[in-house]
Amino acid sequence: RILKLRGTYKEKRDVMVYSLQKYIPEMEFTIPKSGFFIWGKLPSSINTKRLFKFALEAEKVSFIPGNAFLVGERDDVQACLRLSFAFCPIE
Repeated sequence: RILKLRGTYKEKRDVMVYSLQKYIPEMEFTIPKSGFFIWGKLPSSINTKRLFKFALEAEKVSFIPGNAFLVGERDDVQACLRLSFAFCPIE
């Protein structure tokens, strides 16, 4: 059962990595070796707090803006975000 789950999550991760590389090549990220999340950094001109509302309303896409993981505000994470591939369908 665990091996099947690992295979399923790896497939989901690989699809997300492929999609990010194809459709958002300017996003910097490291391919995770474990866990369910990809931490990414978009160009500094993009504010992920503002992008979040648009993505959710217009595209039905959700992510967590990077500043949600901090106490206070920092400019160096305003273009960062965390994506989960755990519950996303492969499609």
